[in-house]
Amino acid sequence: MFFILPLVGAAVGAASAAFATHAAGEKDRQAAKHHRQVANDISTKYSNLEKKYNEYSEKSKQQIHDSTKQHALDEAEKDILRLAIRLQQCLYTLMWDIDDNPTHKSLVEFEKAVLATNTVLFELREEFIQVPDKYFSRNLERANEVIAELPGDVLGGDIYPVRQCLNCGQKNRIIPHNLSLNPICGSCRANL
Repeated sequence: MFFILPLVGAAVGAASAAFATHAAGEKDRQAAKHHRQVANDISTKYSNLEKKYNEYSEKSKQQIHDSTKQHALDEAEKDILRLAIRLQQCLYTLMWDIDDNPTHKSLVEFEKAVLATNTVLFELREEFIQVPDKYFSRNLERANEVIAELPGDVLGGDIYPVRQCLNCGQKNRIIPHNLSLNPICGSCRANL
C-alpha cells in the first residue's frame, strides 16, 4: 500500500497544476478562486498524508529493527545456553575421568572450571554442576598427595559462585538450593 504513495503524489501534483492552470485562464473570479482553493486543499491533504506515511514508515522501521535486535538477542541467549550445557556435560565427563586417575593439578583446574561454569549457569538461572562433598578430599587421598605439602593452589571445594550484596557489601556463596529462589544476602536479606 505504501508503494502507491508516490503515485498519489504525482496525481495530486498533476491535479493541482490542472486546477491552477484552469483557474488562471478563468474569467470568472469566483470560479478561479474556487479552483485555487480546491488545488490548495488537495495539496494540504497530500502533505498531511505524506507526513503520516513518513511517521508510520519510521515507526515501522524502528519496530523491525527492535524485533530483529530482540530475535538476535534471543538466538545469542540460546547459543550461550547450549554452550553452557555442553560445557556442563564435558565437566561431568572430566569429573569421572579424574576419578579414575586423580592428580592435584587436575583437581585444582577442575575446581576452577566448575566454578566458572556455575557462575555462567547462575546468570542463566540454570541448574549448577553439583560435585559430591567428598569428591576433592577423596581424590586427593587417592593421589597420595597432602594439601599442606603442596605449593600453590589449595582445594577448598568452592565450586559455587560468590555474589557481593549491593546493600551491605557482604560476600555470599550461591548454593544450588538458593538457585530456584531469588538468592538473598545472609546478612541484610536483600536480593542478590
